[in-house]
Amino acid sequence: MTCLYSLVMFTEKYMNVTVHRTSYDGRLKEFLRTNGGPWGASSVETAFTTWLNDVFGNDTINKWKNACYDEYCGLIQSIKAKIHSLRLSYDKTDEERFRVTSLIDYIRMSTHNKTTHVERMKLKENVEIVHDKLRVPTQVVRSWFDEPINKGIRHIADVLAMSTMNDVDTIILVGEFAECPLVQETVQEAFRNKRIVTPSEPSCAVLWGAVLFGHQCSPMWKEYFK
Repeated sequence: MTCLYSLVMFTEKYMNVTVHRTSYDGRLKEFLRTNGGPWGASSVETAFTTWLNDVFGNDTINKWKNACYDEYCGLIQSIKAKIHSLRLSYDKTDEERFRVTSLIDYIRMSTHNKTTHVERMKLKENVEIVHDKLRVPTQVVRSWFDEPINKGIRHIADVLAMSTMNDVDTIILVGEFAECPLVQETVQEAFRNKRIVTPSEPSCAVLWGAVLFGHQCSPMWKEYFK
């Protein structure tokens, strides 16, 4: 008896899908080679920086970034930290807060009118700077995750739609981006008829696999995937 499962890797830069077959004795064989696209966690950073430039202006953000690079990097890291907390369900009144102490000075000095930019994005009543914190509605933060997750979901669906993939019954999520509850829950929602498996510390899955393979390259036993 053999079975098929799909291994989906949501990494820092890419989302890749590969399909493997396990035989009756537990041996593992690649059934579909790795394929995917640039829909990893770094896409969230790109979406956020684009949004930041739209709200406060490229000149303001570039001047701030060049003069206060440490704080800029800290802001980017705080965005990445949201990977571990965002979920599919949330309260419409929820908001996320980010420290932007020195950015405030550059906004004040800028020739760009902050209110105009916010109005243009129809976020005037929702996005605020209070003291040294940038307050952003959770639904806006969620929007920075939409493109990579949605493109990843569509790609998985395209793979599963292949006639040779009818027997795929399990999807295993690994990689850094797979640690995001929003990714896990969206995949679960999109593929309700599949068994979705997310191992503990999915970002370490490749490392653990390399270590296991180094100690016992053949066969790879089924017990590893229970």
